[in-house]
Amino acid sequence: SNTLVSSLNNSYYSTKPSLNTATKQKKLLEFSSDQFFKAKSYVRKFLRDSEHFSQLNEILDFWQERVYEPLQNTVMLPADLNIKLTTYSESSSVTLYLEVDGVRKFSFIQDFCEEVSRLDSRFRLLPKFEMNSRFLLSLTPLTTCFYITLGEEVDCGIGINKPLDKRQLAEFLHESQERPNISKWCYSVNSPIPVNFFYSVVSTLQSVTFYFFEEEKLQNFNKGFSMFEYFGAPVSAQLQQLIKTANCEEVRCSLSFDQNSVKTMVMQVRDIPLQRSLQIGDNLDTPFYAHRWTTQSKLLGQ
Repeated sequence: SNTLVSSLNNSYYSTKPSLNTATKQKKLLEFSSDQFFKAKSYVRKFLRDSEHFSQLNEILDFWQERVYEPLQNTVMLPADLNIKLTTYSESSSVTLYLEVDGVRKFSFIQDFCEEVSRLDSRFRLLPKFEMNSRFLLSLTPLTTCFYITLGEEVDCGIGINKPLDKRQLAEFLHESQERPNISKWCYSVNSPIPVNFFYSVVSTLQSVTFYFFEEEKLQNFNKGFSMFEYFGAPVSAQLQQLIKTANCEEVRCSLSFDQNSVKTMVMQVRDIPLQRSLQIGDNLDTPFYAHRWTTQSKLLGQ
């Protein structure tokens, strides 16, 4: 389903074609490393109406204990640990990201899953964790990443931020039946640079993000919109015009997929004001709750 995402620092248009194209918005806020508890407080507020709040809150505490605190104790400088938070306008789930420089292991999330799977079997670590970890670390990344999603959907995973060449990208894609289609789309838009990569550690989902920055704004944006067209979920002309009002030149496009199909597409741009994001929300093809979206923006300090 088509999805719009707007945020303090970044805005996204995303789509889940496997769900017949519905549109929603997502918010992203970046916190400095000493603001983890601000992010955690927001996550709790976000989840408080969930019937599973008590269990989700306990899982969040384990994430702090088993992932965040060990990472915080490992880094040399506070700036080496970056915290990001994303939510969707449909208010179904929230994702917390930890990006850390100088750490060359993913065992923190292994410890977390071993502990939390006793509470929720959906966090049971997949056997491919070790293989995927070795592959990511073999790419000698400067920045390693950890994420957790809580709400109606739960997930957690590992990733890296680093540009890859075509051979490395092909290796990342090799188990998915969508590899030929992703490769063809990349070729059609002049082989954009892939800059970050994620594996879920509890499901077969993976994601890759491409960066368009070398051409003029209109060309970069059109290449981003071509992703939706190519994978069968085109963005309407009216929505395209609204998104093109963003105050940025560059575009990031992400594809999430499993072994069988593309599950989610995301186009990320920066600097869409709240009022414009409300206009975009009014043009989505799924229900958009403007009051809820505005409340979330205020909670995130926008």
